[in-house]
Amino acid sequence: MRQLVIAAALLAAAAFSAPAGAEPKVVGGGTSEICAAAVLDARSDAHTGVADCTDALKYQPMSMVDRIATTINRGTLRSRAGDLTGALADFSDAISMDAANAGAYLNRSATLLGLKRYGEAKADADMAIRLHAMPTEVA
Repeated sequence: MRQLVIAAALLAAAAFSAPAGAEPKVVGGGTSEICAAAVLDARSDAHTGVADCTDALKYQPMSMVDRIATTINRGTLRSRAGDLTGALADFSDAISMDAANAGAYLNRSATLLGLKRYGEAKADADMAIRLHAMPTEVA
């Protein structure tokens, strides 16, 4: 139990201080790049960043990869702004677009921890670990 608590605390600290995985990344430019920059700049206003991400998702044509990254970025900013329910929705949307996105599972796990939904948080953390697992090389 103690190991689970320690792992959960580390996971929460990592996910709330910086985006998980390779996020933020957006190649398309425009407001999606502004959204990504807001995630990287911890001093930026999270609410403004959320608005930029929302505008990008609504109005900017982008690839599916960029749409997923922008959705994760918005979830990260929502979490930073204290909107855990909105963040949870964004991370779940990203997972529905790409069920193999370990970063989305990791961020959703941290958000579920914040919502005190520990069983679901553990399941998502386990999934993030499985998705990042490297196959062993056979000689």
